[in-house]
Amino acid sequence: NWNRSRVTSPAQALEVRTYREVQDVVRDDTRYPGPVLAVGSMHSVTDTMINDKGTLLLMGGLSAILGLEGEGTDHVMVRAQAGCSLKTLSIWLADHGYELAYQAEIGNATLGALCTGDTKDPVQGGPGFFSAYVRQVTYVNGEGELISIDEASNPAELANFRCSFGLSGILVECLVVVNKLKLFCSRYSVHQFSGIGDLCSAIQSRIVENQAFQGNLLLPELAAGFVERSLVEEEMTQTPEMLQAAEKLRQERQQFIHQGGLGIRPSPPPLLIHYRWQLINNYDAVDVSLPRLDFSLYEHDLKKLEVVLEETIKFVRTFHELHAFKPHGWAFYAIQRTPASAKPSGLFSGGTGT
Repeated sequence: NWNRSRVTSPAQALEVRTYREVQDVVRDDTRYPGPVLAVGSMHSVTDTMINDKGTLLLMGGLSAILGLEGEGTDHVMVRAQAGCSLKTLSIWLADHGYELAYQAEIGNATLGALCTGDTKDPVQGGPGFFSAYVRQVTYVNGEGELISIDEASNPAELANFRCSFGLSGILVECLVVVNKLKLFCSRYSVHQFSGIGDLCSAIQSRIVENQAFQGNLLLPELAAGFVERSLVEEEMTQTPEMLQAAEKLRQERQQFIHQGGLGIRPSPPPLLIHYRWQLINNYDAVDVSLPRLDFSLYEHDLKKLEVVLEETIKFVRTFHELHAFKPHGWAFYAIQRTPASAKPSGLFSGGTGT
């Protein structure tokens, strides 16, 4: 995988280029022994790409962007194949004057993973995970049949499929909500706090004050870098200097991640005018000589923030004492959830809230 933390030895591994090829593989368990596992960029730092003695379907050959639907209405969507990457789709949409409602920073993520897995990013005026914006999927089921389901006709079935991590079928195509391309203002600031209560109060107030909020926390030192994001005022534009600043920040973040979070920290300007797609990175495989990033993702209700921070600080100190290594990066995302019926399992399945 990407950070060389996992290795797998499948009996077969092949790149598929048509839906029929996916169907043929699923139907022929003599040539292609099960389980059959579809993989995208293999950037996960978990065991999800391991399929020893099974069949790996490499979905990079199914990466076409099939076009926009509903232009001229209030419900514009883009249709694309499962192997298309987030960055490829975002650049294509920007060229056509649109953007995804959800815009994570890891551009290697493929739509097959995003549509059926758990993701996170602070989003303006909507849920903070990609699958909430998926309105139709086409997939190959366990019998090799090509099936399409949509929100209008099969809302419960689609909701379950979006939580399936690919276990309900091999996704080959999806239809996703898009918005008109918008210019954003991101404000970056660094803070030092005297106590957990002060840090919690600062986070909670900024969630209320901003359309989107993210914090990068240094614990137990009680330091934080805040990113406060909102739509720009109509008269504001992106100057060439701001474009250069956005590209500089993107490169710094890419290098920081590539060095396992131990390199030179990114130095964003206090205020940045940018399009969100301009900060998306693609990550090449990590050099084995470099420190490598590993991470886990947890969800907590905002009302539990102070308790969560207290427990996290205890964990950091205990881990440091036991292993002489201090977990040093804690990213905080304020995510809006959907009703539980739209996200019945996995992260963000607890119903509406933050």
